[in-house]
Amino acid sequence: MYVEEGDYENFKNEEINNLSKLNFEFNLSKRFVDARYNNDEYFSIQTPFLKVLKPMHVTLNKKKTIAKKYLVLETNDELDFNNQISEFMFIINKIHEVSQEKIKENSLEWFNTEFDEIGLDIKIRRPVEQQRDNEFIRLCIPKNKEIEEKIVELNKGEYVLCNIIFKGLKVSQDYIVEEWEVTDLIRQEDYDKEIKEKENENEITKISELVTMLEEDLKENIEKKEENYDLEMIIKSEEIQELEQTEQIEETEKMEEIQELEQKDEDMNKYFEKEINIKENEMMTLQDISVVEVENGECKEPERIITEKKKKLKEKKVEKLKNKKVDIIKKNRKIVYF
Repeated sequence: MYVEEGDYENFKNEEINNLSKLNFEFNLSKRFVDARYNNDEYFSIQTPFLKVLKPMHVTLNKKKTIAKKYLVLETNDELDFNNQISEFMFIINKIHEVSQEKIKENSLEWFNTEFDEIGLDIKIRRPVEQQRDNEFIRLCIPKNKEIEEKIVELNKGEYVLCNIIFKGLKVSQDYIVEEWEVTDLIRQEDYDKEIKEKENENEITKISELVTMLEEDLKENIEKKEENYDLEMIIKSEEIQELEQTEQIEETEKMEEIQELEQKDEDMNKYFEKEINIKENEMMTLQDISVVEVENGECKEPERIITEKKKKLKEKKVEKLKNKKVDIIKKNRKIVYF
């Protein structure tokens, strides 16, 4: 797991303050001073991106077999644009100081020898070396197939970021060497790719959260509109029912008025028919009288002329009665609108 750049300062301060809690134990058979905390963990830090000088440097023992494998990285300050290499080297030097103190405290017990300040500087060596203009650090490669495969794939000149742990002090006949071991690493190209993917994922997550929020708001608005619509429909339905009832009552009243008017018309028709019949009977009586007069010889007009006069008189009477009927109907009839 890599420490984010923004958290590195807190990480560095916290770990440096805990360096005094490291326990140093000398294993005579392995000729190694093991350095761990009480929880059996090693002190671990993260390097900045360092330039690869040699992916795989091999050292041999007296039997000409492989003793150690190292990853060699450049630590020149002129490449330190963000002051990260200087901070990293500060921690390396702090470990060196703690190691010198522990050796000085336990030198008689461990080596039957007491070292002075000059002797400590000569005897204890940091993993950082310098050749010509190059300063570099050698990191031990563990017997781990996955890590070895990553390192073998590295090319000289590439930049890598490593997780490393301080294992302790390797004791040889002439020197005591501080040993740092690689636990994981990543090339800068791959790191930048992962950061980009992470940023894209975060962007996608933000967009997804925004879409979800908008969908929820839309759903909530739709539900509110549906509730309002249902309420409006209930109100409208009640209004329609009330209106229908009112119209039905009005329609009933109108029908009753129409029926009343029709009954009046029917009564008037009967009345006028009766009147007309009476007048016709009267005319018939007059006709009979005229005929008698003619028969008695007092009226000299021909029967045809008398008949026509009677007919015209009858028509005038009927027309007068009809006009009277219309006037009566107009007076009694009400105008009804549908």
